[in-house]
Amino acid sequence: MSHVITCPSGLTGRIRGMKVREERVLADWKLAKSGGQIDALLGACGQETLEPGPYDFGDKDIDWGAVLQGDRFFALLQVRALTYGPTYAFALGCQNEGCRARFEWELQLRRNAGERILSAMLGWRVVEVEGVSSGAPRAAARSRRWSA
Repeated sequence: MSHVITCPSGLTGRIRGMKVREERVLADWKLAKSGGQIDALLGACGQETLEPGPYDFGDKDIDWGAVLQGDRFFALLQVRALTYGPTYAFALGCQNEGCRARFEWELQLRRNAGERILSAMLGWRVVEVEGVSSGAPRAAARSRRWSA
């Protein structure tokens, strides 16, 4: 089953979920070492370009290596949602040596999920750059992350 997506830049195309062949791409060590897994996966699951957005591919297929990282991330989330469903459940462990609690998380991969996940990742990186140690209390880390 295929689905039409529009990436944040305006790139619009038809994609499908992964098949066994594409799942094998994820386990390919050669591609993992070269960093080509995502390009190969998106190339295999991309079916048709409907609107190139800011890109000029001519009559060729999409060159995923030339596509903005945000568009690649968004397309990958959509392929994942088509393959396994829109719910993404995972567990995280607290890195504080005194805690080590496990937290269960569940995300719904819908239209703006890529933007929210990317924003959360960038927000966490800012906390690390500002020098907040992994042992800092959560409230202090949260207040530093969102202060202007």
